[in-house]
Amino acid sequence: MCVRSGRFIVPPSVLRRLAEDESIPAESRQAMRDCVAVEEAWRRLRDAHTEAIQSSLLASGITTLQVAGVLASVPAVTVYDCKNTRSLPGSPVANPATSKDSTAKRAFDTTRAVVDFYRQCFGRNSVDDAGMTLMSSIHYGVRYDNAFWNGSQMTYGDGDGQVFTDFTKSDDVIGHELTHGVTQFTAGLDYTDEPGALNESVSDAFGAMFHQWRRKQTVVQADWLIGAGVLGPLAIAKGYTCLRNMAQPGSQHCLSPQPSHYRDYVPGGDPHENSGIPNHAFYLAATTVGGRSWEKAGKVWYAALTSPEAHPSTGMEEFAALTRAAARSLFPRDTNVYRGVDDAESVSRRPTRRSEPLSNEDDRGTGMQTRYIIERRGGFAGLKASGSIDGDALDPGDRQLLEQLLDSEEPFAGDHGADRYTYLVTRENELGSTTREIPESEMPTAVASVVRSEI
Repeated sequence: MCVRSGRFIVPPSVLRRLAEDESIPAESRQAMRDCVAVEEAWRRLRDAHTEAIQSSLLASGITTLQVAGVLASVPAVTVYDCKNTRSLPGSPVANPATSKDSTAKRAFDTTRAVVDFYRQCFGRNSVDDAGMTLMSSIHYGVRYDNAFWNGSQMTYGDGDGQVFTDFTKSDDVIGHELTHGVTQFTAGLDYTDEPGALNESVSDAFGAMFHQWRRKQTVVQADWLIGAGVLGPLAIAKGYTCLRNMAQPGSQHCLSPQPSHYRDYVPGGDPHENSGIPNHAFYLAATTVGGRSWEKAGKVWYAALTSPEAHPSTGMEEFAALTRAAARSLFPRDTNVYRGVDDAESVSRRPTRRSEPLSNEDDRGTGMQTRYIIERRGGFAGLKASGSIDGDALDPGDRQLLEQLLDSEEPFAGDHGADRYTYLVTRENELGSTTREIPESEMPTAVASVVRSEI
């Protein structure tokens, strides 16, 4: 059975799970139940909007509304106040840029920044590329625990104050939801199965890029977290740091943990869950290519999303093929971009069937195509560095030692010191991914040497 959930930042399954947690105040739990109750109605409205837009584009034989005319060279940004009702769009907020309501001002400023991000980085004029006015409604409902794109505008709840807080506080959330609008006017990805996972992943990828762009961060400086800013004090006290983590989708610190490899894909599962697979692919591509995510990897993903070959039923392998084609087309002289994209997209491939059982050597990852992603942390200056290397490029002895370190369940002995480096090593192959933090004193020198600093 397909799970069809809407373009909300917090998956309904997470809200249902939290609503059953008796350690959360009853008022917050009821707020989550109320939030889930209206989700299906909003999903049907968004689906209708997307279907109408895609039908219009198809009937006109065009791939962008821009050729049919432009509403404005720079889109207007408007903000409305629902005043804790569920009446949309609410009352208009006069001069939101200077409003004393911090939520109104934040919604305006961040939406305007998203406009600048898409225009400067991708040459796009609003979500429809034709200057569409971007409307935001704030203070929606009472203790409403979500934010969503309803097919024509943005809506933000204030949160219950315990598990979630004001949903305008996380700029990646705003970037994520507005990107659902971009997808609606481009590939129009269906919201089920693999296209649904891609739909959510594209929003996470561009939301993360937007967050990094505002801070001028490199891929090494970025934290790759989604929704960290909307967690309330109770969620933080429980040890959660984000909704999702593109670098480590299955982390226990995520409120919504995800798979990171196609071998763990859940047929008919929630798009929010399965999106961890293409999320991790984008993270791997961006960190392998290096620099700033929106400059190369982001342009490749944008070209794939807006390609005439992208369509509502596009699956993960088909989207991966579009990213490879875009990498070659956009950066023909930079082979590192194509290689980074090609290697990263391997996590989106369906596992090949084997006629023989896997040997013990295969189980460890040394008998198949394996890639190691290394991030150096710590040190006296606290500078980060990263790199990656194919298993075949390592000396057999170094590779065997690295495999033993990754597979061992024994803790590392001794005091490694706060001023010493540690290495977060991720092994990627067709069996999935394994990540372990290894102290400098245990790390094979040849493996440690593949990292490069980015300041």
